Amino acid sequence: MSCNKPKTVILSKFLNGKPKETIDLVRPVTQDSVGLMKVYFENGNVQAYGQSKNRKRQGEWICFFPNGKPEWKSVFNDDIENGETTCYDTIGFGENLM
Repeated sequence: MSCNKPKTVILSKFLNGKPKETIDLVRPVTQDSVGLMKVYFENGNVQAYGQSKNRKRQGEWICFFPNGKPEWKSVFNDDIENGETTCYDTIGFGENLM
């Protein structure tokens, strides 16, 4: 096992046993580890993903509609939106919001 290979941790599950939230942490895992967090729809498709530190959103996050098209994209700092948010319609056209 490589020390640099990410470790996937399941944070929560749906009642059907499928992962609801996961995080890929780069080893070695420390208290201040930053990882790629993914949130899933119950069918297993990705609902959102982005960097996370201490279960707080950091950096760019992208959220998706159930059809797989982007719903919104925003930047976060300690789980607070920090900057411009782009919202998309269900066919993928975006509009920047402040």
